[in-house]
Parts: sequence; C-alpha cells; structure tokens
Amino acid sequence: MTSELGLFTVELEYVTALDEWQNHHGSTDPIRPSSWNREIACAFENNCGVAVRYEGCSDFPEQPEVRYGIAGSYQVREGANTAPP
Repeated sequence: MTSELGLFTVELEYVTALDEWQNHHGSTDPIRPSSWNREIACAFENNCGVAVRYEGCSDFPEQPEVRYGIAGSYQVREGANTAPP
C-alpha cells in the first residue's frame, strides 16, 4: 500500500507464503516465511529526497529478523536520479 501526503510518500508491504513448507535448514518443523516493510520518503523542492525504511522477516535463517536503512537521492534530470552507494 502506498500513500502520498504532500511531500511525503508512505509505503507499507507484507508478503507471506500461502502454505507451510518443509524447512531444509536443519529443522524438521514446517515453516511459513513472511516479510514486511515500512518506508517513508520525502521529496524536497530542490530535487533532493530522503527515505527511511524499517523491515523484517521470519523463517529465513540466513537473514536478520529486523533491518533498517536510510537513503538520499538527487534528481539529475527528469527520470534520472542518483544516490550515493
């Protein structure tokens, strides 16, 4: 779900498996993986923008359960943005 509120864009996502399936990471218990994301971005009038995200997942042993990040961008021209690595 995405919603725009003035200069701000809010995005909420949730994804999950429809059925349980067999875990192949050492456990015999069935798993039902899921992940979620919450993000808010702000686009300023001077072609700069910033976004903050908070996300998580379950039943993915190689991944952290919670992650977060921040990013900045600059619009070079219409349809072309750049962001630091």
